[in-house]
Amino acid sequence: MENKNDISELVQVMKEIRDCLVQLVDYKHKEDEISFIPRKEIKSIFNCTDTTVAKIFNREDFPAIMIGEHKVEKTALKKWLQERRT
Repeated sequence: MENKNDISELVQVMKEIRDCLVQLVDYKHKEDEISFIPRKEIKSIFNCTDTTVAKIFNREDFPAIMIGEHKVEKTALKKWLQERRT
C-alpha cells in the first residue's frame, strides 16, 4: 500500500513541476512581447503637462516612434529612464 502512495505523490509532484514550467514559458513569452506606450499615457505616468510631454518626445535621445501617433516602446523607455542626463 505504501508503494501506491509513493507513486501517487510522485505523480502529483510531477504535475506541479509541469504547471510551474508552463507558467515560466508563458511568463518568458510575455516578457519578449513588444508593447508600446502612447504619448497620452506618458503624460499620466509622469504626471506632467502636454507641453512637458511634447518636450520629452522632441528630445533627440528619447526613443519615440511614430506609428499613427507618437509612441515609445516600453523597454526602450525603461532603458532611457535609467540613464543619467541633463
